[in-house]
Amino acid sequence: MRIKYPLNLVLIILLSAVLQARGGDRATAPPAGGTGRAAAPTVDMRPASGGPTLIHRQRKVEDRALKSAIEVDFPELSGVAGAVAGPFNRAIAGYLDAEMADFEKDVKTIADGGGSVPGKAAFTLDIKYEEEPADRAVISLRFQAVSYTGGAHGVPTLRTFNYDLTRGRMLALDDLFLPGSGYLKILADRCIAELRTLGLGDDDWIRRGAGPEAENYADWNFTPEGFQVTFGIYQVAPYAAGRQEVVVPYAALRPFARPDGPLALFLR
Repeated sequence: MRIKYPLNLVLIILLSAVLQARGGDRATAPPAGGTGRAAAPTVDMRPASGGPTLIHRQRKVEDRALKSAIEVDFPELSGVAGAVAGPFNRAIAGYLDAEMADFEKDVKTIADGGGSVPGKAAFTLDIKYEEEPADRAVISLRFQAVSYTGGAHGVPTLRTFNYDLTRGRMLALDDLFLPGSGYLKILADRCIAELRTLGLGDDDWIRRGAGPEAENYADWNFTPEGFQVTFGIYQVAPYAAGRQEVVVPYAALRPFARPDGPLALFLR
């Protein structure tokens, strides 16, 4: 015996089946213009609390005709307002552009003169950086660029950057100390005394490279251990000795620090 269903019940069942089928189609169909592949999730690299973040970037440039290769690592400031990030990112980009332009100019000059070095990449420029874990209000970086355009070894150069996130600008040494305080002599006395203990050899070389002149103290950083001064290759010792670093305790600089300056952050 066949069971007879009311017509309206049959219609409801059919309509429900059609709607369910269409819903399934919408769930599996790719979006308009898409390929059907699931989109990769966006990853937020900032800390959970937000705030300033340095994103590691890299640039590579190769010129096969000139047999040169450039590899540059650098940070990009993110997670803050454009008025704060902009000056930092422009300063770093300006430094890198200048280093790359000087290197490419040197390579072209050598190539125009008929000079060359055997190998896949005869001329190289490699730039790396280190970040000192100083304070959330300050970014303290140290770059080293090593260029090779022939000879026994590459030529290393040093550059430091210290950025005030509160004021949105790069810091100069004068921003840290009271005017007329004679802070350069204090730094020089400390650094010369420390360098003399390292057995570098030539005392005159040390006194010239670490004397109380501003150009001798162009490269410095905030570190957890103290105020670090870096002396580049050949500045206070021969090439084989490498770069030299002296850390001055923050407490020794307290009498000379601006009370409202960035150095005060490390004197609390």
